[in-house]
Amino acid sequence: MGQEDQEEWRSATRNPDVAWATLEDHRTGLTIGRRHEEDDRAAGTLIRCPALIL
Repeated sequence: MGQEDQEEWRSATRNPDVAWATLEDHRTGLTIGRRHEEDDRAAGTLIRCPALIL
């Protein structure tokens, strides 16, 4: 990250709305998002779209 990116990150993380949204994103990933992923894996669900894997 360059200096400009670091300043933008610092500014964003000091914004209460951004901090709240970040925490909500992590919370969701650890609760309902995880359950959905586990359900998909158990059902054998695969993503069916073009992908470039490097």
